[in-house]
Amino acid sequence: MTRTLMIRFLPVSIVGLLICYSVTCYAQNPTSSQDDEEAIKKVLAGTTEAFNKHDAKAFARFYTPDAELNHVYSGSAIPIRR
Repeated sequence: MTRTLMIRFLPVSIVGLLICYSVTCYAQNPTSSQDDEEAIKKVLAGTTEAFNKHDAKAFARFYTPDAELNHVYSGSAIPIRR
């Protein structure tokens, strides 16, 4: 590339990078992210507690009524709640 082409493309490249960074900054919302993280931790703690207590009904409460369990060995989907 010649020096003049590089000088022409430099402002365009800088503007492109600034647009990319500004879009990324606006996409992040730290307050909802923190709320989401707490909700995920609550679900993980609840499912772990139910699993460790061998309580299938408590474990199944974290899933939708039409959820299915896809087991690797059986190769088929079975409903979580029957």
